[in-house]
Amino acid sequence: MEAQGHQVDRDTACYVIWNRIISAYSETLLTAATDKLIALSGIAKQMRPTVNNDTYVAGMWRKHLESALLWRVKNHEKIDGSRSCRPTPYRAPTWSWASVDGVVVTEAVRVKSEWAIEVVDHHLENATKDTTGLVTGGWLDLQGALKPLGLTHETQDRWRMLVNNVLVRPQDDSLPDWKRIGPLVHLDVPATDDAFVHDITQQRLFFMVARIPESDNEYIPILLLRLCDTDRRLFERIGIATGGPKGGTEMLLTELDEETRASLPCLRYEKGLHTVRII
Repeated sequence: MEAQGHQVDRDTACYVIWNRIISAYSETLLTAATDKLIALSGIAKQMRPTVNNDTYVAGMWRKHLESALLWRVKNHEKIDGSRSCRPTPYRAPTWSWASVDGVVVTEAVRVKSEWAIEVVDHHLENATKDTTGLVTGGWLDLQGALKPLGLTHETQDRWRMLVNNVLVRPQDDSLPDWKRIGPLVHLDVPATDDAFVHDITQQRLFFMVARIPESDNEYIPILLLRLCDTDRRLFERIGIATGGPKGGTEMLLTELDEETRASLPCLRYEKGLHTVRII
């Protein structure tokens, strides 16, 4: 079996298979929203010994949690064509694919050294003693380079990233518009055209580049976050973006000055990196 074009060992292959299971389950119409994690619980129990008793984390596994965080919802849709949504009652933290009803596309499994983000801690409140079952709450502490984000509504279901009020796209004016497309924004749930006006005004939208490409042929995955509790500095996930080669992504990699970096909301700021808590 291969992952990202490389031969993988049996251990990694199990995680690849798990991703395929997630995608398959996201395409089913379950009677109750709570059935999603319950349906996977038995499979997780059977798989745990094959992944060296790895820790199960709300539908994902701890060893490759960085890559697991970069799931996206395909076309903002469920399998029946209706719009994706975050169901009530609560089912999972926003960083878990299980928090959304929609068709899920997972990120390829990669070794930890390839990521520009790192999960430093996590906590889940389980509904029972079964750690593969339902959860009632939880958080995850993620370390990376936090940067302010702007979003602009271009057409139906199409959003674009802004950095310093500048559209993220190739800055070469000689290129035709169709070649000046920046990162594709994949929101977890559809949003109205004025959904983020208040958040942008209040400077509550942020992003973290999840992986630095090693060649011009690789895309950049970007985690999109919203500051949902200013006092406690808590974030929620709102989606991801994917930037293609030469797609203006150099704007996303530009370093902020030290004063700006140190002023951004987070749990900790150390050596140019922010640790944020996502719920």
